[in-house]
Amino acid sequence: MAPVATERFLKLLQVFRGRKKLLVQTHNNPDPDAIGSAVGLRYLFQRYTGRPARIAFGGIVGRAENRAMLRYLKVRMIPGERVDYREFDLIAMVDTQPGFGYNPMPGDVVPQIVIDHHPPRAGSIPAAVEFAVLEEGYGASATIVGELLTQNRVPIPEEVATALVFGIKTETQDLGREACEADIAVYTHLYPLANKRLMSRIESERVPENYFREFAKAIGSAVVYDTVVVSHLGEMEVPDMVAEMADFLLRLEGARWTFVTGSVGETLYVSVRASDENLSAGEAIVVALSGLGSCGGHAAMAGGQVPLADASDEERTRKQELIADRFLDALKVKRTLRRSLVPSGEEKRNGSS
Repeated sequence: MAPVATERFLKLLQVFRGRKKLLVQTHNNPDPDAIGSAVGLRYLFQRYTGRPARIAFGGIVGRAENRAMLRYLKVRMIPGERVDYREFDLIAMVDTQPGFGYNPMPGDVVPQIVIDHHPPRAGSIPAAVEFAVLEEGYGASATIVGELLTQNRVPIPEEVATALVFGIKTETQDLGREACEADIAVYTHLYPLANKRLMSRIESERVPENYFREFAKAIGSAVVYDTVVVSHLGEMEVPDMVAEMADFLLRLEGARWTFVTGSVGETLYVSVRASDENLSAGEAIVVALSGLGSCGGHAAMAGGQVPLADASDEERTRKQELIADRFLDALKVKRTLRRSLVPSGEEKRNGSS
């Protein structure tokens, strides 16, 4: 593994050579894996060129822990709509790929660097890309960046190690979800260098009252179809909640799948989780969102978004129900095995009669 990382490292330095300004682009509503990957790549560029680098994102950083990560690690990111991409002679994408439709980068802008752990799609890497590493077997994009550092004996500052460790930790759920040997090796190497007290503060960040209301909505609207839990959160304040609720509902005894939707403004967000890595959340969400929106994912987790611009409330409801039905159809789930996770008073009365 080390020779491969070393070869990549030398190629990356070659791409850096002569470049004056780097922009690192994450996906919309960046999570710790995207943030950690961006921090690590920015550090590499600045260390070996002495030149400035910025990190851009789309959407919002909504989850309390993610905002705390930026604050405690002093990571500055700029919204994509405020970026003039012509100012940068080097553009990198991390934890996403061109053409995925889940980042704010204009379609006519082609990055020179792409680092991601999501499965590639046909044509997602244009010929103009000079450095592309797509490791779909890895549990986190931060692992790819971490390898470039750890296997080439690059001195790693505490804040960079902390960002990368926290990215791997959250993306793989403490190395328990879709983690491979590379994830474990990089995590083990970087963990002693990371600030554990800061990570604890990030993870235990206080949350607003609305956070608990979202939990109540997720549980109250949850419907169980045999081994599948489906829940719709309606209007949300932050898109991150669909992923968090998908993880939370998967803890239900007997559940093998969760499918959670919720909308923020003119976008419907979708998250899928599977309890078994032999299942394919990525394939199931492609079926559900085909022709309606953009999506991507792995065996155990996937996500996507559907535009709702100019849609009436009735149209929004129909679209949400359509993708849920498509998902259940993809899994060949019988609708006769339907029950509410938390029965209403009327359901309780009918059940006891």
